[in-house]
Amino acid sequence: MKINTKFITYYSRYILKSSIHPFLLLNEIYFKKSYKQMLSVNVKNLFPAIEKIAVNLPCTFPKSGEISLHEALILGAITSLFKPKRIFEFGTYKGFSTLCFALNSPQDCQILTLDLPSTLRKKTKYKVEIGPLTPLSFEVGERIKKYHKETTSRIKQLYADSADFDYSPYEKNIDLIFIDGNHQYENVKNDSQAAFYMLKKNGIIIWHDYSLLPEHYGVFRYLNELSSSKRIYKIKNTKFVIYKDQ
Repeated sequence: MKINTKFITYYSRYILKSSIHPFLLLNEIYFKKSYKQMLSVNVKNLFPAIEKIAVNLPCTFPKSGEISLHEALILGAITSLFKPKRIFEFGTYKGFSTLCFALNSPQDCQILTLDLPSTLRKKTKYKVEIGPLTPLSFEVGERIKKYHKETTSRIKQLYADSADFDYSPYEKNIDLIFIDGNHQYENVKNDSQAAFYMLKKNGIIIWHDYSLLPEHYGVFRYLNELSSSKRIYKIKNTKFVIYKDQ
């Protein structure tokens, strides 16, 4: 591990050996017994070269409501390996995952991240489901605003309800898409359909919060349904599900 004042660099041997929360191990056992149509795989089975990748992460570690450190390492490694030109994120939240993209993508990569403006947090098309988090207790993208400009200059924050957003400027124009927005079933379905609409040939979609927690049920239900028509993979010991366009 290498540290400087801007980010921490983790080397490949740590990515697949970082600590796993006990809940995710139980989640994995239940998944194997109950959902056989979606394959559960080790991330290195989808990305064999991932063990050779060094990953840069923000110096401030993830907190409640954000992806875990283990997931951040995997997200950063996939980004570094895939070298996307354009990334679209559903659900900026505080911006930790957004910074993971910025720190591990090429210098000419544009990162678009979408979340609700404060004026719409109580006026959405679908009811907002974000578990125990309080919608008005944080500023959207607050981590981005406090970070180094040379890293965040490629990030464009978009403010809208994803259920009413105009995706036409991005049709078949996004290399990597991350879905971590509202967990309501209808909204997950909406965001996923928009993601497939925007995805470039050979692109990647990553969903977060596929788990047995009650507040994640919309994600869990929709992805189980999607697995009957799309080849998607659950990444072991994470809350990630991945689609790779072939």
